[in-house]
Amino acid sequence: MTFTIIITALIAMESRGQVMAFNEAENAAGILQIRPIMVKEVNRILTLRGATPIFKNEHRWCPSKSRRMCTIFLMHQRDRYIQKMGKEPSYTQLAVSWNTGDIFKNNVKYANGINKRIGTPNGKH
Repeated sequence: MTFTIIITALIAMESRGQVMAFNEAENAAGILQIRPIMVKEVNRILTLRGATPIFKNEHRWCPSKSRRMCTIFLMHQRDRYIQKMGKEPSYTQLAVSWNTGDIFKNNVKYANGINKRIGTPNGKH
């Protein structure tokens, strides 16, 4: 599975591609509107996988590091889904996990916005 389609849709949904986008109410920054709790979560995932935590809050402003954090998070969510369900999640399910923090939680409004950006009615691939 390639995450490029998902991450492109997430960037469009979260910031419309604005590198300096900032949501003060949520302390969400950058093209993927990453909050500090997500930086911690991605570093936790790296530790679980035997890697050194490398991300800092200021990396939220860097598009390439933001994409990398998102990829690590989505890979982890995909693996959790496969382990429990025995099949790949849809693009929409993965994208929504970025918003909810969990592959098994849903947000219908967010899912509909993602599906419009992916260009499929239900995020199937």
